Amino acid sequence: KIPLISKTINNKSNFKLQYSLINKFTNIHEDIWRENIGNKFDIMWSKEFSNWRYFLNPKSKYEIFEIKNNIKIVGYIVLKNYKLEKKMMVGHICQLVCPDKYIKDSINFAANYFFDLSIKKLTMWRINCENLFFKELGFKQVFLEKKNFMYKGEKIYDKSSLNLSMSYSDTY
Repeated sequence: KIPLISKTINNKSNFKLQYSLINKFTNIHEDIWRENIGNKFDIMWSKEFSNWRYFLNPKSKYEIFEIKNNIKIVGYIVLKNYKLEKKMMVGHICQLVCPDKYIKDSINFAANYFFDLSIKKLTMWRINCENLFFKELGFKQVFLEKKNFMYKGEKIYDKSSLNLSMSYSDTY
């Protein structure tokens, strides 16, 4: 099952990095993805695929931000908001690509972004920082009951080897 995590946004959080909207992925973003994938299992996020996925053939309206530490681009984050069946607005982190040391700052930025839009719920598919998410940032585990991820192949992967994100949603 898809490991969705969720938290309520009650107030603004501190963040230190700089975030700026982009409207196109470049070689820099592709290189950042390659640097941060490590030995995880993922689809290839080339600049062409990323531009197609989020700008040329979007399934939703996305806001994509570069993450900068001073003037150096260190990652990117893809956000969207949507309405649940009960008419509650939810902010969702679709994809977060950056070194682990910037994950908390990026999530705090996303929470503030949605808080400013009067959105009080933040979700994302869990990536491999359980202590950070559950202990420090107050996320709760929920599973998407109607959606599953299946890998069929010869190599056996541990679930921590998968780099899952909402960006996979085109595949089901």
